Amino acid sequence: MLTKETLKNEYKIIRDDADFLVLCPFTHEGSQTVIKLFREELELNEVPEWFDTCLSAPSCSFFNLMYFTFRGTLYYVLVRSKLIKEKLKISMGLTKPAFIFGFTIPENEWEINQLIKTGFSQLDSEKWISSDHTFTVHGRTPPAKAIDLDILEILGLRSEFFQYLPHEEKRIKSHCFASELEISNYKGGNLNLNARPVDECCLDNCKRITGDLSLQFSTIKSLPDDLIVDGDLYAQHTPLEALPLTIKVGGKINISRTNVTELPEGFVVNKALLMKECKIKRFPNNVRVEGNLTLEDSEIEYIPSDIYVGGSLNIENTPLSRSLQGKNPHELFPNVKNTIYA
Repeated sequence: MLTKETLKNEYKIIRDDADFLVLCPFTHEGSQTVIKLFREELELNEVPEWFDTCLSAPSCSFFNLMYFTFRGTLYYVLVRSKLIKEKLKISMGLTKPAFIFGFTIPENEWEINQLIKTGFSQLDSEKWISSDHTFTVHGRTPPAKAIDLDILEILGLRSEFFQYLPHEEKRIKSHCFASELEISNYKGGNLNLNARPVDECCLDNCKRITGDLSLQFSTIKSLPDDLIVDGDLYAQHTPLEALPLTIKVGGKINISRTNVTELPEGFVVNKALLMKECKIKRFPNNVRVEGNLTLEDSEIEYIPSDIYVGGSLNIENTPLSRSLQGKNPHELFPNVKNTIYA
């Protein structure tokens, strides 16, 4: 049996008996350790082909997406009981029923649930997802859609056995920030920090990105002053609160679904600016967007008439569009060169 000394704050033992070994990793490093422990117990013919590449891959993006972005609790279940393995083979058509990957999310997180289902369908169409606990069973054939089959009942476990565990600050601090190593080794080109915790100070020593800077689904809240991004800036689905006045981006900027509430006066975007579902209510004067400006489903209430948009302007489903009440938007915004969607 495992001991507390083997934990090292990387994962938690949920159950360890003759029927199951259930572990809950808190970090990507913990996930790798759990997989190593499982591999030692599994027979060679029980190891799924995706075992290493999916759950303990060299890249931490998958784990960080599940744990930090979707705010989920991950459960790795090693089935030891031959009887339960046989039940899984018969009930669910599993050829390798010794390992099950489980995932729970906070209550009422409907949107996250949909994102998870979409993500899993993109990763592997043979992953089965239950409609309530978002449990996946790998290797199910033929592939099945989300149904109400209770995997926990087949396993002989109570539904409340798998609980959502809130993220504690100490758990996040125990995680080795992949972003620090990524930035320290940055030699130019694209910098991808998607779906991971990002130490806000780590970008201070990386003032110029010669390609795209990708931060979507990360924990970034602010960007350093005088940051230069030669390519595109992708910061959607982050808690980003503002764009620095002195930031320079050569390509498009996507800050959809962020906490940005204002833009710098005289802000210039060289290509498209995407701000879907943003919290911004008013645009400053002298904003210039060379490409399309998308504010659909945002909280925008006011845009000054001097705004320049070289492409199209989309303000559909916003307080601003509802306030127009039949007015001609092209008369209000004469410097929008293409279509205005209101």
